[in-house]
Amino acid sequence: MKRLPLPQIAVLSGLLLSGLLAAVLLTGIARAQEDIQALAPGVPADGELTSRQGDTWTLRLCADDVVTVTMESDAFTPFIELLTPDEELIDDNLADADTAQVAGVAIDTTGDYLVVAAGERRTDRGTYTLNATLELPPVEEALDGTLAPGVVATDTLRPRRVAAWAFHACAGDRITATVRSGDFDAFAELFAAGAEDLLAEDDNSAGGEDTGETDAAIADFEIPESGMYILLVSGASRSATGDYTVALSVAADGAVSGGSTAAATPTRALALPRRSPTPAVAKCTVQTNALNVRSGPGTVFDPPIGSLRADDEVELLGRDQLGTWIEIETLDGRLRGWISSASQFVECNTDIAQLPLGQIPPTPTPTATPRPTATPTATATQPVAQGPRPPTEIGIGGGGGGGLAGEIRADTALVRDPNGQPTFRDGMYLRMLVWNPNRGNDDGDGIDFVEFFIQEQFGDFRDVYSRRENNPAFCSFGGGEPLCNVLRLRDGVRWPDTDIPIFNEDYTATIVAHPSGSNNTVSWNVDFTVNSPNLRRFNDSGNGGGNGGGRQQDLVAYFA
Repeated sequence: MKRLPLPQIAVLSGLLLSGLLAAVLLTGIARAQEDIQALAPGVPADGELTSRQGDTWTLRLCADDVVTVTMESDAFTPFIELLTPDEELIDDNLADADTAQVAGVAIDTTGDYLVVAAGERRTDRGTYTLNATLELPPVEEALDGTLAPGVVATDTLRPRRVAAWAFHACAGDRITATVRSGDFDAFAELFAAGAEDLLAEDDNSAGGEDTGETDAAIADFEIPESGMYILLVSGASRSATGDYTVALSVAADGAVSGGSTAAATPTRALALPRRSPTPAVAKCTVQTNALNVRSGPGTVFDPPIGSLRADDEVELLGRDQLGTWIEIETLDGRLRGWISSASQFVECNTDIAQLPLGQIPPTPTPTATPRPTATPTATATQPVAQGPRPPTEIGIGGGGGGGLAGEIRADTALVRDPNGQPTFRDGMYLRMLVWNPNRGNDDGDGIDFVEFFIQEQFGDFRDVYSRRENNPAFCSFGGGEPLCNVLRLRDGVRWPDTDIPIFNEDYTATIVAHPSGSNNTVSWNVDFTVNSPNLRRFNDSGNGGGNGGGRQQDLVAYFA
């Protein structure tokens, strides 16, 4: 590595080497442009001194910048120079120990300045570190790293994440930022630090014979103002994940800064959705034990894919339309899903309404995590009885898909308001009518088994009941040959098996069908209400099954 001409520096005898040394650094050494390395503000660079000529680095600085350049080495006593683009000395410093620093230099003219790294003696050899810092307002965005021209950075994109990379550029510079990935379709966006206005974006214009449509490039973009800029890297879909590289080149007056980095090429403008720069990490702290994490925003996404404990911290990723459910990920990255945003469950450090909308999966989604199998018969002490006659049933729930045909049904004598929210007042059951048309057209054809899950939509949103049915007709409380068992909503009634009181409140039932010979599942969901004259609301005194207090009008005529 060749070095620039150095001014003759007489090292004061009596202060250094006990007056025995007067070192004069050589001058008149020509600089080879192709050997010069690029130093970027905020990006420490490692070098190794291998000759008496020292090393030369370029440093792109803007008019009105205030820069400090520091050189550190444990191998020798560092000596550093800062020169103008015309190789005129601005300042230099010889370290007292292991650190040399040229501090607080005000820059008058934009250009590629020169930093010379050398040792006190011409025989000095060894490794060192250079770092240039600018007096700029702090960057508010949470960064994944800082880009230096000509240096290729490598990172891994995680699902539903946006990576943020910072770089410094001067007004009039033309920059090219290229993102390449063989794992996902890359999407790049450019912002000024701290600003929300999108400057440029691209998803497939990296170009070149060795690149594909999955690469992205913001190319030949002219920087409007000197300062820090943020490059956001994401996937074209929120589920994108994988390794990627990002590289920056800067061109000024026709010269590209960054060594052999390819020159900038024009890009087309794309009308793609804009995202704001990544804020500081938004987190929530769980306030209750056993908080369910679901695959989507709502209890219809059942069964849960995991749970959280009190005082667990999670990172916020998004919200649903109403902000009642939030998309989260545990800090260790092991669990990602949706939880309720209610204040009794989580305490967050940000306004939920300011979060971006999350990507909501179709309702419902197949479940990968099996639920515990309930006892196949109802608890004997519960008022569950077989219906006295073959019922007249109506459909009350939808969903499903996945190649199966099916419907949730209930007895018209037990359920009211079938066109709105199904309401049970004296007794209840749910029956799942489901079959695989490729296996037959009768109930249960091509179905291995069916699971029923019921969850409260109040209080702690507890899972109150579950059951596995192996044979059609598939009934929530057993039976089905030919009549389903009916759970009578009498004073003090509790959910079978769990012994949890039943309240006059809203519930959600999820019914999961398991096709024969397949690991996939298909779910149906229905919200329903219990409103019995024999039961109480959850918030009424006692929080238990009703004992006749607050009864409504007798509904005998309803069942006539």
